[in-house]
Amino acid sequence: MILNINWMCRHTWKVASINTSWCLLGCSIGDFGTIAYFQFMEINWSVWAIMCLAILNGLITSIALETIILVKQMNLRLAFKTAIGMSLISMISMEAAMNITDVILTGGAILKWSIIPIMLFAGFITPLPYNYWRLKALGKSWSQTSSIFVEVMLDCEEYKGSSTSMTKDDSMLAASLAVM
Repeated sequence: MILNINWMCRHTWKVASINTSWCLLGCSIGDFGTIAYFQFMEINWSVWAIMCLAILNGLITSIALETIILVKQMNLRLAFKTAIGMSLISMISMEAAMNITDVILTGGAILKWSIIPIMLFAGFITPLPYNYWRLKALGKSWSQTSSIFVEVMLDCEEYKGSSTSMTKDDSMLAASLAVM
């Protein structure tokens, strides 16, 4: 069963946390930049409109950051295709958590230094279990590069020495298929 996975693998939690942190960085750039622009320019849009635009810009900057990271490992076309193929569920849940936290704590689309760490924590912790599950159940996460896939499949305790362990060649093939 796809839900019957080992939730205690520290290595997978570490990889999922790193991947989620990169996603958080990408999403935060667009999200905070949008909110700050409207706040500092004193543009009078509704909170709902600012938040929707902030989420859209957060998704765009996250995809752009992932493309920049991946272009060092593959050609631009494949890097962009991989970045577009990352989990929108993870990114949207992250964005929603950050913006809902902002509205609850400030009453609107307002950035305050005291609230930003709480927004970032909410944005990080919300998609983390989903990203862990994607790594364990599907062999995919925000960063779908073959090196991450191989690292998770070969290094986690539950695969070492088991009859279900994958060779590096099997992992590379599975990772390349996951990217397509």
